[in-house]
Amino acid sequence: MKLGQLQVDEIGVIKKISIKGRQKERLLSLGFIKNSPIKMIKHGLRNKISMYEVYNTLIALRREDAELIEVEIL
Repeated sequence: MKLGQLQVDEIGVIKKISIKGRQKERLLSLGFIKNSPIKMIKHGLRNKISMYEVYNTLIALRREDAELIEVEIL
């Protein structure tokens, strides 16, 4: 499933990141690494931006970016 499909308080494990270039490097440096747990914290205005927790860090992602990250629900 896609990261953007997680529900609030649901935890998944990152399986694949289909983002390229500098944006992928940025996500990797923030802890978006294969097999890392990620928790959906809340959806933003009109679900365009959502907040996630990775390694005790809160990160906001646009919906189109979250759709490029595949996760497996724990």
